[in-house]
Amino acid sequence: MGTTGFIRTATRWLSCSSIVLAGVAAACASGSMRVYEPPRTAARISLDQMRDRLTEMMVVECPRLVGSRDKRRGSVTIDLAVGVEGRVDRATIHKGSGDATFDDIAGGLAARLALVPAPQVMANDPSTHRLTVLYECAPAGADIRLQTDSL
Repeated sequence: MGTTGFIRTATRWLSCSSIVLAGVAAACASGSMRVYEPPRTAARISLDQMRDRLTEMMVVECPRLVGSRDKRRGSVTIDLAVGVEGRVDRATIHKGSGDATFDDIAGGLAARLALVPAPQVMANDPSTHRLTVLYECAPAGADIRLQTDSL
């Protein structure tokens, strides 16, 4: 009795490899965008409150980051979609710090921000701001700085 083989055994790797490599290249090129939206029940916070909360959270994160020379200091840049009342509707990581945990903490807090609305903002015209969160860890604690710009 003869044996039957699968059709896949006859497929050459080189003919499949170009399809696989094209898929991997597309996935790497597209990247993943990290977007944060404010929880409906969460209270809004100011920039000062965000800085204070980040400083408190870095008490836990800095010992891990101090062990790595690359991540002792860094910055994350976040694009903020701000509604007409000054509340952030969506925070999107524009450029990460290289540490996903820090980026998630900063992005989550940024989504809860309430900024002072600019007087020139029209009733149906939301604005975009860019927030840069800079951090530096030392054995004694963390230094957090926030910079915001209108786009």
